[in-house]
Amino acid sequence: MSTAIVSSLAATPALADPTVMIGLSWAFGGGGQAGQLGISGRILSDDKRDEWVGSIGGTYYPGTGEFGFDVGFGYTFSNTPLTFSYDLVNSRAQIGLGWADLTDPDTPEVIDYAQ
Repeated sequence: MSTAIVSSLAATPALADPTVMIGLSWAFGGGGQAGQLGISGRILSDDKRDEWVGSIGGTYYPGTGEFGFDVGFGYTFSNTPLTFSYDLVNSRAQIGLGWADLTDPDTPEVIDYAQ
């Protein structure tokens, strides 16, 4: 039975292709810290439009020179992902808006084998 399960998992194609998001984030203040604007880069769990995604990435805060590492979730609109995450380094919540190369889930991807 375990061989059948492993074989079926190996034969199943990946349903989600990750993509990269670049954008701006606002880290909310808390614990004596003021809110601040940051420049972010994140990896999103899927490259499809109009989908819920997981996110992981980093943020640079030019005002203070600090860096952050965040984990969260978001939603992909046409080419504009919106993320809600938590900065693990600076211990604060943030919201991010950016750009990613997203594909339409209703349009099939075409693979050109004649290369």
